[in-house]
Amino acid sequence: MERPRAYEAIAEVYRDIGLYDYWTPDTVAEAEQRMAIDDADIPDSTAHFADFALRVLDKLGVLERYDGPGDCHPSRESA
Repeated sequence: MERPRAYEAIAEVYRDIGLYDYWTPDTVAEAEQRMAIDDADIPDSTAHFADFALRVLDKLGVLERYDGPGDCHPSRESA
């Protein structure tokens, strides 16, 4: 699965549960990138939940490899 599709799904789930209108595929992608650079940079727990979901999908091999900035991304650990 392409990562942008995962970003869309996470944003849709956030909207479905009425969590925030803030979350769009772009903000989910931005949160992943920011956390890959410095995971302490994001104080909002919803960003951590999105990152958690993406990490689970990474572990299952469902997503294409992350190719954004930062060395703190789990798909970079085995590189």
